Amino acid sequence: MQSSIGKSLRIFIFLLIMFSMVTINVTAEENLLNSEQEKTFNSENIDSTHPQSSQNENGNIGVNDQLGVTSNINADALFSPRLSAPGTDNAYYYAANPFYQSGYGMPNCTCYAWGRAYELLGGRPNLSTGNANSFWGTNINRGAFASGSSPRLGAIACWGNDYGHVAVVEKIEGNVVTISESSWGGFLFRTSTYTIGSENSRSPGGFQGYIYLGDFSITPPDTNPPTISNIQITDVNAEGFTVRCNVSDNVGVTRVNYATWTDANGQDELNFVDGWLSGGDSSFRVLYSDHKNERGSYKVDIRAYDAAGNCVGPITTGTTVDDIPPTIENVEVIDQSPYGYQIKCKVADNNGINRVQFPTWTSANGQDDINPNWPADGTCSGIIEGDTVTYTVKDSEHRYERGEYITHIYAYDTFGNQKVYEIKQNVINKVNIVSEETLNNHRYILFDDILNWKEAEAKAEEQGGTLVTIASQDEQSLVERLIGVGQRYQYFMGGTDENQEGTFRWVTGDLIGLAKWGSGEPNNSGGSENYLQIGKTGFWNDIPVTSLSSGYIVEIDRDKLQIDSFKTSDNTSPYVNRNIELTAAVTGGVGPIQYKFYYKLGDASTVIQDYSETNTAIFKPATAGTYTLYVDAKDSEGRTATRSIPDYVIQQTINISYETHIQNIGWEEDAGYGWKSNGETSGTSGVGYRLEGIKINLDTQGYDVGVSYQTHIENIGWEADTDRGWKSNGVMSGTEGLGYRLE
Repeated sequence: MQSSIGKSLRIFIFLLIMFSMVTINVTAEENLLNSEQEKTFNSENIDSTHPQSSQNENGNIGVNDQLGVTSNINADALFSPRLSAPGTDNAYYYAANPFYQSGYGMPNCTCYAWGRAYELLGGRPNLSTGNANSFWGTNINRGAFASGSSPRLGAIACWGNDYGHVAVVEKIEGNVVTISESSWGGFLFRTSTYTIGSENSRSPGGFQGYIYLGDFSITPPDTNPPTISNIQITDVNAEGFTVRCNVSDNVGVTRVNYATWTDANGQDELNFVDGWLSGGDSSFRVLYSDHKNERGSYKVDIRAYDAAGNCVGPITTGTTVDDIPPTIENVEVIDQSPYGYQIKCKVADNNGINRVQFPTWTSANGQDDINPNWPADGTCSGIIEGDTVTYTVKDSEHRYERGEYITHIYAYDTFGNQKVYEIKQNVINKVNIVSEETLNNHRYILFDDILNWKEAEAKAEEQGGTLVTIASQDEQSLVERLIGVGQRYQYFMGGTDENQEGTFRWVTGDLIGLAKWGSGEPNNSGGSENYLQIGKTGFWNDIPVTSLSSGYIVEIDRDKLQIDSFKTSDNTSPYVNRNIELTAAVTGGVGPIQYKFYYKLGDASTVIQDYSETNTAIFKPATAGTYTLYVDAKDSEGRTATRSIPDYVIQQTINISYETHIQNIGWEEDAGYGWKSNGETSGTSGVGYRLEGIKINLDTQGYDVGVSYQTHIENIGWEADTDRGWKSNGVMSGTEGLGYRLE
């Protein structure tokens, strides 16, 4: 009994001692936890003065904690996947967890992920203590941990939609990832799987990437940044420019970022964009439109990132975008004709011309005939040869309209700068013979002027004939030869069914016999096609009277009187009060032939020279304006013919007057002598007074004549060689009151 009692007593004492040791240990650890709980957390940044803790295998906090874990570690031997929920006695997830301390404990994805990071690192992680959608951005801003798009053991997976979501990678088996996670107001803990690349399809979406807490693999972490080389600026044009470079890295480059801004207004339009990446090549297109279309100096910072999160850069490059527009000079209109006109000019730019566009329209009906795609359409582009550019305006591209045409010349350089120059030009009918042939004593004359059918018939009758009529195959063949020479696609003939629909007659009154109608013609399309035309192919067609796309062919009996030509001696720049010779030539008729010359200005008609056998007359206009000149011819048997020159513009004469400043007299106008002109003497004669200055007035009549003048002054020299410069429009050249003579 005594031995049994003694044995029991010894066991009791041993247990009592062990219980006391356990109690002391737990009490000490509880005090440490309480100390942790009393510390203050900033919701966005971990307090660097807060003592960090390590934890033993039971989840109890020890005193050998490290401060501010901000770098990756190699802890392959320490990593053990968590596949079950932590207990409430695990301080990483509960007592020492800032989310738990703030009333946002599990179930909560942020509380769990933060605690799991604490557990893996053995110290308080430098992660966000805000919502899940702030984990990714906070880590990027702090630069605490590497990050990327590929999963790694122990990495925190981040999703950014709504309040976001975070989870921890526990296993990677092939392309299957196992994560551990918690959910606010939902499950306390669970594991789930997904395949690599499908992260964005998981709720809530907006996958951002993985925050790498450390390299838990056997391989040491990569710390070598990528390299950037062979940086080039290419494809500079009106839209922008391209930055190209080569990149390389031992584990692979994942992205190349380009930060771009201009020197203008600081960095108010700075933007960061990941560029195109394929293999070792990367590029980024800089658009001026993304930078307020500013010109001048552009800067680009290039950064390259690898799969381990290492970065190189910024490496700065850039270029200067030209803001000086091209120049347009020596503009002239050449080859003006009834078909249109050709423009010739000189265009230059310090960085080269990209293109020169010639949008054109007529004054009639606004801009209804302008090409809407003119800025880039090649049909509106001029032909560039060196610094000379030419462009042909065709009336066929403007509904064959007559009258004023407006062309704007747009010169673009390689940077998109532009210069504009305006031209206005009249396109009128010239009544010039394009080609003619003779058959059976009849003349067949082809004109390319644009008229409607009735106007063309009137012109034919004015010349002593009619629009062509065809009564034989020989005539058809002759007409086909004629229109092969012309530049129009169709030509009017003298046939119509306006008096009886479907019954076509020639203007001579004869029924049309021989015909060469096109397929399905005549069809009276629209109910108003009553007039006849022939196309380039030789086939006939009926058209409406309003059609304005055809030339016309005149047939004249050679026995009839006809005015072949009516010309003026000045077709370029006629002015008032100058003699202009008018000349007419006729064929046919029975002599002698008499001629009458007259003109119309407005509604008034004035005879220049009445009927005489002289085929010339002198026209001396006294008034500026737009005239129509006429000549009538008649033969001895009473045959008559008329021809006109329309739109003959007479310009007002530019007048010049002048006065001088005379020694001892002063300005002539002030002395009562007045301004001089037309060769009158300005100054004195035989008195010995010197001239000191001169004024010249130009009555330009609204024209820009570009006249200036200067004098050579005693003791001064030529004015243009001093700051006095050239003078114009009545400004004094010389001196007054100094006695310096003009030399």
